[in-house]
Amino acid sequence: MSLASLNFIYYFIPVFFAVYYLVPKKARTAVLLCGSLLFYAWGSVEALCVLVGISVLTWVFAKLSERNGAWTWAGIVLDIAALCWCKYLRPEGVYAGMSFYVFHAVSFLCDCRKRGREAGPLESVVYMTLFPKLMMGPIMTFDDFDAQYGRLSEASADGAGAVSVDRTADGAFMFALGFGKKALIAGPLSEAVSIIWPAAGSSVITAWAALGCFGLQLYYDFSGYSDMARGLGLMAGFDLPLNFDHPYCSASVSEFWRRWHISLGAWFKKNIYFPLGGSRKGTGRTLINLMIVWLATGIWHGDTLNFVLWGVGIGIVICFEKVTGFAEKVPRAFGTVWQIFWILMGWVLFNTESLADAAGFYASLFSGRLTYVSASLASCFHDYWGVILMAVVGAGPAVRDAFGEAFRNKETLMYGIARALAVVVIMVLATVVTVNSGFSAFIYTRF
Repeated sequence: MSLASLNFIYYFIPVFFAVYYLVPKKARTAVLLCGSLLFYAWGSVEALCVLVGISVLTWVFAKLSERNGAWTWAGIVLDIAALCWCKYLRPEGVYAGMSFYVFHAVSFLCDCRKRGREAGPLESVVYMTLFPKLMMGPIMTFDDFDAQYGRLSEASADGAGAVSVDRTADGAFMFALGFGKKALIAGPLSEAVSIIWPAAGSSVITAWAALGCFGLQLYYDFSGYSDMARGLGLMAGFDLPLNFDHPYCSASVSEFWRRWHISLGAWFKKNIYFPLGGSRKGTGRTLINLMIVWLATGIWHGDTLNFVLWGVGIGIVICFEKVTGFAEKVPRAFGTVWQIFWILMGWVLFNTESLADAAGFYASLFSGRLTYVSASLASCFHDYWGVILMAVVGAGPAVRDAFGEAFRNKETLMYGIARALAVVVIMVLATVVTVNSGFSAFIYTRF
């Protein structure tokens, strides 16, 4: 089931949270687990069996590792092997969300071993299956989850991890914003890309327009999901980590990847980069460690050479910035242009099937007719110019800052009214667009 499907929004959410809020506080964990399993089983019972199997085995290995740390490594190898088999050898591909819940399994094993703590089977399975983050993250460390899990049954107004009216309202607002990003911006941008991407060879301007629209689509699609997941987490009493922080405003490629898919970057840093030595063993070793991390990131995204080349290419640019101190030596405006250029070059590999297709698209970006406006490009901008403008403006912090400036005091009645109206308006508009245009899957579900 997708967070953006109308069945989920108008059937699952109301029923689940009605039960969740009405049952005795001590029963919330059981409701959360049952709801999460039902959420995943809606798509595939076979996939649910795999999820439950990995969750239970991960807990068993964590228990065994209390006596012998070698079991931690055995559990990690088993989890990663299961992911690799499904991702690269299974004809049907990876099960929905498997890439993310396997990373949660590794985090569970590492955090349990590092802290020497015990985790009950119920807590471990709830951590693995928590439905807001199950399909596409954000990736939440077990340390962060464990700190909030014990307060799930509390009902204080301001306690971290507690269920409260204010946190539920904030969560609903965040969920609506994410749904709006997906339905009102990412969806139309997907249609625009489908029109102009095939015509990229007609002119340089068409190729760049297609690539720019895809870059914006990818951002709003994934950040929209992350906002929806974080909103649901707040409503359930959990603070899921921030996953996007206006990355296209970054002044270097390194900064971009600190602000894009933040939880994935933190996972690689904690579980691969730091164990390899991080930046503590000299410049040469630091660069090698960075390249290993980015090679692993590319392989995680897919089994084609496109993703391997993407990971290696990003790693090379980041190593260059590291060695030269790029971000500190150039004006921020130049750094932003530099960053956008290299990020867009990488997105070409994301949206092409082979290296040959990617090479053809790169050729379209830098050769051929410069300003010829094809019928596809003209039609696209005629139909979608408003969405494109909204996407460009929204990619920066201006809208967020303006809203925050208008409502500095969130305790006022006006803020509550404005937030409620925003939720209603966005949900109505996004629902209408979804009904008329049809449901479109999130791009990152294929990873």
